[in-house]
Amino acid sequence: MTKLLPLLLLLFFSATARAQGDIPIGSWRTHFSYAQVQEVALAGSRVYAASENGFFYYDKASAEIVELGPLRGFNDVGVSTLLWQEQSNLLLIGYGSGNIDLLQDGRVTNIPTISTASISGSKTIRGTAFRGDSAILATDYGISILQLAQARLADSYLNLGPGGTRAGVYSLAVLNDSLYAATDAGLIANRISSSVNLNDFSSWQRYGANSGLPEEGTHFVVALGEQLWAANRAGGLYQKQGATWLPAAFNEEGGITDLQAAAGGDALIITTERAVYRYLPGQQTYNRISSDLIIEPVTAVQDAAGFYWVGDAFNGLLTNTEGSFARRSPDGPLSDAVNSLQFANGQMVALYGGYTASGNPLGTRGFSTFTTTRGWTNYHPQQRAGSHPMPEARDLVAAAFSTADNSWYLASYSDGLLSWRPEDDAFILYGLNTEGVSFTGARDLPDRVLLSGVGVDSEGRVWMSSYNSSRPLHRFNPSEESWQAYLAGNSTAALAQQLIIPYTNDIWLRLRPAAASAEGILVFNPEKQPDVRSLNRNLGTGGLTANQVYSLQEDLEGSVWVGTQDGVVYVTNPAAVLSSADVDAALPVYQQRPLLDESLITAIAVDGGNRKWIGTRSGVWLVGDAGDTLYQHFTTANSPLPSNNIQAIAIHGQTGEVFIATDQGLVSYRSGATTGGSTHAAAIKIFPNPVRPGYRGQVGITGLVQDAVVKITNTAGYLVRELEAEGGTAAWDLRDSRGNEVATGVYLVFSANALGTEALVGKLAVVR
Repeated sequence: MTKLLPLLLLLFFSATARAQGDIPIGSWRTHFSYAQVQEVALAGSRVYAASENGFFYYDKASAEIVELGPLRGFNDVGVSTLLWQEQSNLLLIGYGSGNIDLLQDGRVTNIPTISTASISGSKTIRGTAFRGDSAILATDYGISILQLAQARLADSYLNLGPGGTRAGVYSLAVLNDSLYAATDAGLIANRISSSVNLNDFSSWQRYGANSGLPEEGTHFVVALGEQLWAANRAGGLYQKQGATWLPAAFNEEGGITDLQAAAGGDALIITTERAVYRYLPGQQTYNRISSDLIIEPVTAVQDAAGFYWVGDAFNGLLTNTEGSFARRSPDGPLSDAVNSLQFANGQMVALYGGYTASGNPLGTRGFSTFTTTRGWTNYHPQQRAGSHPMPEARDLVAAAFSTADNSWYLASYSDGLLSWRPEDDAFILYGLNTEGVSFTGARDLPDRVLLSGVGVDSEGRVWMSSYNSSRPLHRFNPSEESWQAYLAGNSTAALAQQLIIPYTNDIWLRLRPAAASAEGILVFNPEKQPDVRSLNRNLGTGGLTANQVYSLQEDLEGSVWVGTQDGVVYVTNPAAVLSSADVDAALPVYQQRPLLDESLITAIAVDGGNRKWIGTRSGVWLVGDAGDTLYQHFTTANSPLPSNNIQAIAIHGQTGEVFIATDQGLVSYRSGATTGGSTHAAAIKIFPNPVRPGYRGQVGITGLVQDAVVKITNTAGYLVRELEAEGGTAAWDLRDSRGNEVATGVYLVFSANALGTEALVGKLAVVR
């Protein structure tokens, strides 16, 4: 399949997408991280680079940075190898899935043969070598030959290990008529000839300890002119001399992460875990390429002009084209491993913290925020990807915003409570050693405070759940700087992994779903009697679909939605939980079956129209306010979602943009629902306006009163269409009430307020 990239549109969109506040209703954008660049390819005036799931290029002449990926006509995410062939003006993009894209003269040709083949295990494309009009692919199952002109897989060679065992291939090199492959079973070589059966493992020559290579194996092989070089991750560098390999004079500490030939053909570029080196084989000398930004290099290349391009795991793509090294990566979050999302104060906060299945911290650092005016801003204790400094608060797992002091409160599953005031980036970390706190260390990790949830009540007090602690619940009053612990000795409360505070001011604790003694949810309020109650699957005490609860969310009507390992339910009257003898959740039914029956619900978010966005292991479902209407089911097959495994969902209240975190990165979708007000906004926004020829999306009308009725007329006053807003936004598909596309002209937009009186709120120009 071949796609022509709309290059002019691509350049315009990439340069503006991060800064613009509104993208069209029904459109997507990606928010991949570009902080950890692991592949770099020199392609004339462009330098292509790939991060965890992001893919982009930097244009040397224009200094433009252009994001690529599925929204630009490419067919996958998770680039695992890049290689440029100058004579054919072709870039080969290999993916971790085994998928392949060829980019040539603005066209993308997809070759899915390997990704769809019935090959067991991983199919990752690890490396590539060109030979004439063919590309030789190093994969986790062996070697494949790709015919470039026909864009088809010509042959594959499996089971190349000793005795015909399977061998994964790390890298390849072609020298004259011979092919060399660094595999997990050692370095092997064979002639490329029609008379040689490359599929016969016994026809391959094997190099090992008896020929001078290290016993721990070989991971890199490179041809430099008529020389052949090999290296392993332990740090050894070797040159082939006849039938033997001789160690080179390279004695730096740290393992080797990559080995490349410089574009000039006179040097090797060696990347280690700590630095980048330029090695001159003729002199057997090398020099270190230094910069404070090169913290954890993964790969590096040198172009024909002598400039270096470094892929760093902390600072993305780096280059010294202007003297000192500088970053050349797109805007984006710190990492693709987003585990939690929270929106408030016009900011989308992305958190990377987490814990293992047994409840131990992961040790991740930093957080990121997104606004429609600034794009992404990153915070990290170290100098990373241009991030702002913050205290050493590891594993931030939850966040809540307090309007009382205009501060965010972030729960650290390691170091306590982190307070952050965005207006001046002021941080305060409340930990075990902070005077006056009520924290105690975790039972298994006494020097850690494992805060698993945080919320702010109606009086501005901050509540925190503390996992595996003898004091599992804490309250902090910022106005008084006072602390208090609750539920001391309650082993059930110590299993809490999420905390929400509905309108009732009760504290809802979601308990660890893998714990045998956990019973779903614990509800607590020290000012009520009884002060605590468990909700589980038993009738009268919750009526949940399962005791294993994975998500909690309050909706706009005050109901609490509960996602379990067996579908979703909602508690219609949370105020009755601590006052009524019997409490049972309602079961939403769609097409005469319980909604998402037998699905594990990983996330729930509520948009401005009170619709529910539900995350599962099989994509995202958009359902109506009562869960009995299905509007959308987004998966990797019908959307740019990089994975169907959903980690978190949160919605930007002002724009309606739905941020969806998967296990392979973050994307967002512009929905047609926003949070409406009790009155119309001072300025109603209509976009796009004007509607230009060829536009096939929807027109958004935002800033409306909650659930407004919108009428669209022509200039003569004839009614063209009547719409109902979802929250504070109405979406018009540019059709009249009969379903016909409207003609070129100017249209008037009227909206009714809560009293039923109409007002002209805007004009829209349509050009066909």
